Amino acid sequence: MNDASRIEWIDSVKGFGIILVILGHMAIPEMARQFIFSFHMPLFFFVSGYLYKGGGASLKYVLRKIDALIIPYVLYSFIALAVWVLTGKVQGWGNLKSICLGEGIGVTWFFICLFFTEMIGSLLLLKAKENMMICILAAVAAVVSSWTSHLEVSNYYMFRTVPAALAIWLAGHCYRGMSLSVKMKILIFAVAAAGLSMFWLQRIDMASARIGNMFLFYGSAFGGIYIVFALFEAFNMNWKALSFAGRNSLVFMCFHGIIPMTIAWAMLCFGVSESGIIAKSLIRVSSCGLLFLAAIVVERYVPALAGRIRIFSLLLK
Repeated sequence: MNDASRIEWIDSVKGFGIILVILGHMAIPEMARQFIFSFHMPLFFFVSGYLYKGGGASLKYVLRKIDALIIPYVLYSFIALAVWVLTGKVQGWGNLKSICLGEGIGVTWFFICLFFTEMIGSLLLLKAKENMMICILAAVAAVVSSWTSHLEVSNYYMFRTVPAALAIWLAGHCYRGMSLSVKMKILIFAVAAAGLSMFWLQRIDMASARIGNMFLFYGSAFGGIYIVFALFEAFNMNWKALSFAGRNSLVFMCFHGIIPMTIAWAMLCFGVSESGIIAKSLIRVSSCGLLFLAAIVVERYVPALAGRIRIFSLLLK
């Protein structure tokens, strides 16, 4: 999407989602972590479906998505693995298998999952034009996700997670075509669902296809998503810092774990402990600043990391 066609409040929604991702990987109370995990990654799949405008049947669309998601997946996965080996988090390069089989390393699973979700979703929408049919397909995907999440097999190419992501992606696309009156009715449901989910919070981890009870998962996911969407859309929120993070969401998502890990490793190399309150605060503050710097550097000098360079899609020209 070029700058002229961006929906600015959507960038802020994605930026808000990035804040949740970062908070979810920090030392916070378990109840707060469970609440964040209940809808923070579903939010990004919902946004993707909301922004989908067609073209899924074309080779051009597929190649464009390879440029936007698969190339960054490969690059970030090897960067993350190199940092893990350097800092001693893992020994050797055994995680290469996970990268090659599409399970990713760290948060890079999201790239593969989103790619296949968009491929399948775009094909389904070639036939499903009406909101009712799209909602039915989303419900079917939700039921399938309940089955695949309980399979005792490896999550290669995120095939166990994709059905859940697809259900949310289709719901996001359906939401865009809804009237204001329907959205208001959904908001009432969302507030109720989000409130009720607080009493039955469960540990959600889409990376490993762990969604728990299907009704609780989708209730809390859609509840949180709809409330966020309603607030940001109604007030047309366009906060510069959030919008910047949203426009560079892939960079923030991937580097938010790598940067503090590298800083902590560098401190240990100089004999400085990372366990003290001051040291932890220093790591967090410096990591936030370096995240914004990394986004600027990537945007200007390494656009392939942000999925903004056309390699495969140029083959059609």
